[in-house]
Amino acid sequence: MRIVVFALGCALVACGGAKTEGASASAGVDAVEAPVVETELHRAALDGLLAKGPAYVLAMVQIDPAKRDGRFVGFQIVSFRAELPAYLDLRPGDVVARVNDLPIERPEQFFAVFEALKTAGEVKFDVLRDGERREIAVPIVP
Repeated sequence: MRIVVFALGCALVACGGAKTEGASASAGVDAVEAPVVETELHRAALDGLLAKGPAYVLAMVQIDPAKRDGRFVGFQIVSFRAELPAYLDLRPGDVVARVNDLPIERPEQFFAVFEALKTAGEVKFDVLRDGERREIAVPIVP
């Protein structure tokens, strides 16, 4: 199972509005928190998507397992099969490591995230881009 595809699909279908906060680290400066990108996901849209089931969004994003030193680190986005809103700030090459602070490696983890989205206050992606950690938070609004 690929929860990242489901979560990305949720964001693809139901997000609106955005702003970016934070700063990225530069050479010679102590590490700074990775930027946080925020968008809004409307609860009614998310609930409608959840009702369609995970198969509905499985075809929206092509992903491959990503490994580092032989260990699973997340799912790498290969391409989008549906247009992704620019404000979501996900790109081919990004590796999604966790969703809502939950691991996404095994099928039971997929179902845990799927169930958690039914009552979650946000969808949060922990992403590795060019070797640097980013967090993309998508608040769920009424």
